[in-house]
Amino acid sequence: MTSGSPVAGAAVMAGVVLGTAPLFAVLGCLFRRTSRALSGRLASLTGIVVLMGAVRTVSSGLQAGGRGSLDQGGAS
Repeated sequence: MTSGSPVAGAAVMAGVVLGTAPLFAVLGCLFRRTSRALSGRLASLTGIVVLMGAVRTVSSGLQAGGRGSLDQGGAS
């Protein structure tokens, strides 16, 4: 998206900040409470989430390169 002027671009960026700040504040509070409740298992849970993201990223890259298609049939 382009705005055409520095002032309009700054206004768009300010709007994005104002629109996302409340969400990030709520997420921060939720993560703080969750980390207290899961203090012993948080590292393991974080590791699992990171590995799931890595698998998805690699899978998407393979599919984009034409190597990871789930359709292995010979019909074209």
